[in-house]
Amino acid sequence: MKIEAILFDLGKVLIDFNFETGVKALHASCSISRTHFEQVLWDTTWIRRYESGEISTAEFHGYLCETANMSMPLQDFCRNWSSVFMPQPLVSDKLLADLKRRYPLILVSNTNEAHIDFIRSNYRVLEHFDHHIFSYEVGSLKPDPKIFEHAIA
Repeated sequence: MKIEAILFDLGKVLIDFNFETGVKALHASCSISRTHFEQVLWDTTWIRRYESGEISTAEFHGYLCETANMSMPLQDFCRNWSSVFMPQPLVSDKLLADLKRRYPLILVSNTNEAHIDFIRSNYRVLEHFDHHIFSYEVGSLKPDPKIFEHAIA
């Protein structure tokens, strides 16, 4: 059987992250308890709406400002929200470049516009992929089959 393409995930596969860093930075500008803040931040309805592209980063930021009493400008929110990413990728550019010479590479990731903007600005990893399937762009989150249908289309 011939390999037609290789699909990669982004978080914890290509770039490691630790949400504690971002949660701590965001909570520092809130007037509610850390426990309550995490309940607001990880509310499945809101985070799914954000990562599926139903709402923008500005709308998610507004939700946190209103619901969690967060007092932080949008630009600072984006920086702090993206502080979760570790400085060094988990997979080398050389490995990705070698794979790209032999196979089409497709990136399939549950993510949001703020994180992708940060990754584009701070890592070279996206350059190695022939296609990027981001949940916020296609309106579907893994493991929903729709996101993978975009990948194989």
